Amino acid sequence: MALTWSRLFTILNCSTLFCSLALVGLSPAIVYLTAHGVHRMNEAYPQGYYRWYRGPSWDIGNRQDVRLMFGSTNEEMLYTAGAAGALCGLVGIVGFFLARQTHKPSTQKATLLFQVLPSSIAFLITFIAFIFTQVVYDTNNRGQCDWTKGYNPNTVFHCTREQAACNIVGYFLLSDDTWDVQGIYNTQRSICGETQTGRHLLAPLFVASVLFCGVAVGKLLVEKREDRFVESADERFDRLARQVE
Repeated sequence: MALTWSRLFTILNCSTLFCSLALVGLSPAIVYLTAHGVHRMNEAYPQGYYRWYRGPSWDIGNRQDVRLMFGSTNEEMLYTAGAAGALCGLVGIVGFFLARQTHKPSTQKATLLFQVLPSSIAFLITFIAFIFTQVVYDTNNRGQCDWTKGYNPNTVFHCTREQAACNIVGYFLLSDDTWDVQGIYNTQRSICGETQTGRHLLAPLFVASVLFCGVAVGKLLVEKREDRFVESADERFDRLARQVE
């Protein structure tokens, strides 16, 4: 069966809807997990001085004070990517229904405004956010959040909340009491899981934005090609007039 314009249009339009729904589904999850993790981290381990544990708790020589500081740029990148993805997805859904109503190749302007431009913006923002957050994590925030520096006197950690929860606060001695160690550990791992999952979801968000952008551009090119073969009312009148003559 030949692939007609109508069938191709439907396939491309449904593909844009699928990508839009993926963006709408992933973006709130990123924002929620990041925001909730940040809130819990600020409550459990706010910025300030902590006692770094270097050995048996009864040996005072194995404990020293370190300072924990948070940077907010990493979380702001996640929020921005989530907001861009959600907005792009919602606009893309509107574009899907507009194209479905017209169902003509002469919908290039709607495709450009509601699908190509939003998906391109979402692709750019998610790409920057993905690279930035990954580099920050892989380099321990340019070495400023390296856990091995905790053994040096007067260390100041500059970390994202994810890095602090996953790599740093496990060495803090909050109290000489040992009965709450399990509770402290569970809180730490829970916060680490939330913040880390929020960052990891950037990868599928980026993939969804890339697919959306690719499909939208392909749809626009197909519409431009098909538009050449669509007769306007004036062209049809002129052709019929020539045939009568």
